Amino acid sequence: MPDKNDEAEITSCKAELRKLASELKEATAAHKLAEEALQNSENKYRSLTEASTDVILTLDTHGKFTYVSPAIETVTGYPCEYFLGRSFTEVIVPEYLELTKDRFRRGLAGEDIPLYEIEVLHKDGGSLHFELNGSSLYNHDGVVIGRIIIGRDVTGRKNTEEALRKSEQFLTDVFESVQDGISVLYPDLTIRHVNGVMKEWYKENLPLAGEKCYKVYHNKDTPCDPCPTVRCLNSGNSEWDIVPGLPGSPIEWIELFSYPIKDPKSGEVTGVVEFVRDITKHRQAEAALQASEERHRMFFESAPIGIMHYNSKGIVTESNDVAILTFGSIRERMIGLDLHVLPNKEFLREITKTLEGERGYYEGLYTSFTGKKEAQIKADWIPIFDNGKVTGGVGIVADITDQRKLETQLRQAQKMESIGRLAGGVAHDFNNMLGVILGHTEMALVQMDPAHPLHNHLTEIRIAAERSADLTRQLLAFARKQTIAPRLLNLNNTVDGMLKMLRRLIGENVDLTFLPGTDLWPVKMDPVQIDQILANLCVNARDSISGVGKITIETENVSTDQAYCAGHPGFVPGEYVLMTLSDTGCGMDSETMDNLFEPFFTTKEVGKGTGLGLATLYGIVKQNNGFIDVYSEPQCGTVFKIYMPRHAARVTAIQSEEHAEPALGGHETILLVEDEVSILQLIMMMLEHQGYSVMTASTPSAAITLARAHPGEIDLLMTDVVMPEMNGGDLARELLSFYPNLKRLFMSGYTANVIAHQGVLEDGVHFIQKPFRNQDLASKVRDILDS
Repeated sequence: MPDKNDEAEITSCKAELRKLASELKEATAAHKLAEEALQNSENKYRSLTEASTDVILTLDTHGKFTYVSPAIETVTGYPCEYFLGRSFTEVIVPEYLELTKDRFRRGLAGEDIPLYEIEVLHKDGGSLHFELNGSSLYNHDGVVIGRIIIGRDVTGRKNTEEALRKSEQFLTDVFESVQDGISVLYPDLTIRHVNGVMKEWYKENLPLAGEKCYKVYHNKDTPCDPCPTVRCLNSGNSEWDIVPGLPGSPIEWIELFSYPIKDPKSGEVTGVVEFVRDITKHRQAEAALQASEERHRMFFESAPIGIMHYNSKGIVTESNDVAILTFGSIRERMIGLDLHVLPNKEFLREITKTLEGERGYYEGLYTSFTGKKEAQIKADWIPIFDNGKVTGGVGIVADITDQRKLETQLRQAQKMESIGRLAGGVAHDFNNMLGVILGHTEMALVQMDPAHPLHNHLTEIRIAAERSADLTRQLLAFARKQTIAPRLLNLNNTVDGMLKMLRRLIGENVDLTFLPGTDLWPVKMDPVQIDQILANLCVNARDSISGVGKITIETENVSTDQAYCAGHPGFVPGEYVLMTLSDTGCGMDSETMDNLFEPFFTTKEVGKGTGLGLATLYGIVKQNNGFIDVYSEPQCGTVFKIYMPRHAARVTAIQSEEHAEPALGGHETILLVEDEVSILQLIMMMLEHQGYSVMTASTPSAAITLARAHPGEIDLLMTDVVMPEMNGGDLARELLSFYPNLKRLFMSGYTANVIAHQGVLEDGVHFIQKPFRNQDLASKVRDILDS
């Protein structure tokens, strides 16, 4: 039987058991409650999970799906069962696989993983953008057993963002691709944004954003005035202006358009967009165009020919002054003139051609529509086309009246030159024949008794020969081939020395007055030519005066400029001594004036004049590089103005020449060379008659042979200038090589520039003009031998 201790222990055990049973009951009840709470919680969260539009899933540590929420099917098109047991690597777009693996490993390792985005495959073959957030799953022992991931489909947002990005990129591309500068400003003129063009233009002032526009764009401390942007801010309207660029920049001028940026609700201006266009080249082009137009306008207005423009109806729209002057009009009447009213039908026909698309040309007489002007004109009419249609024309007109006069004068000068060449050529042979006639006549007269019946006949022959020689000399003077010995002259002294002879020449009924100019410049001329000019003019003036009259000779210094010479064809600008001879005679008409200097032209009766007087004067003046101007009208007298070039050197006094007594001849040796045998024999007879020893040769080669063979000295070479083989000048130089002291006398009908340039003798050269008299020859030879 148990003892009391055992009973007590049993009782205690029962009590403990009852207590334990009670606690167990309570624990069971609490567990049941906990299980119910857990179940409720699970049901609650499952409901939340399954109702969520976000995808909630769990992965084990191997990355296999252990749970997916129903939203997965809506988003990806796959059912939940499709994912369970599969690895997440099977549903990730390959490009995001490494990223996902990395985030999964780091999450298992306990790292805090921030939100990240991946792309997940869709059942239809596309992909979805997911934004993922997750945390680790632990067991009751705190060991990581997987990952819970919450994924949100952000495809729509991404698409929106992409569309927005593309839109922004498009706007940015547009912003940057605009070739004009764009500058966005805050209301206080601070730069908010600029495009690349502005950055390039103002790269020296970068960065531009945050700076005041007037500072970086214009280098100013205060806003520009005027400034279209300031006006835009104040008015709320778009504004425009042209403003200078940055000083020192190649952008000199900009065109600025300012547009307000407004709050869509309040309408308040919150900024300005500036469109900036570099118009430097445009402005330069405008300036160049303007300069070009001004140049062309200047050319148009200052052109020496007339230029005019007319429209398709033949109405003049533009004309320069020359065209207006050519048409004999005034500007007010010329502009707007209908060319169809012009009276000249041929002229009008050529203009009409251009209005039909053809080129027109007219040359001839034009009479102005006022009838006040007649002129010779030349006109080109050129049509102007626009897209194949005639829109008008251009007329280029020139008054060629003066040109035609010049052409007439040129033809006259050429004719005179031709006659001169003919006269010069004839004079040479003619002088040789005259020389034979005159020489033999003189020789015969010397040997004949004056009482002999033939003496008078021979005298008449000599007189006729001398007159013929004078006529030949006049021809040579006209042809500018007479040989002259110019000297420096004071024309006043020369004229004054001629007055007594001139007064005897013109007679007592005509008053001769000389008005000498003061401080007259010197001229270089042969004084004999001055005598010829004065004698010819005074005789002509005397013959033009009926009864009592007056002749006035004046001298003065004059200078001619380009403008004066332009109105006097043939004149050359320079300084001249002017000798004017005027008379009160009957004057001349235009026909006489046109033929004034023609050789053999005369208005005198037959036998009263040769017609060579003024032709001789013309030749003399031209030979001395001078000019003649003549003015005359019927019953109004005549004025001759003779311009002789000023010579720079000082005048030396001219010793008066006394007529020498007949030379006595001599006994020196003379080598005579002449290719005309008759002349050779005649001169030899003259020289031998004067006592000289004469060696003759008809050719230069014969003369050289004769001179080389001659044992003694030869004192004088007397040679013709123009000969076969070589001229007289070359012969003289050849003989000087072995007769260095040989004196030379040249003879010719004219010099042909062998010993004279343009008929002017070189210094130290002795010359005798054919034909010559026996006394003249004797005097000349003696003077040379004694010099």
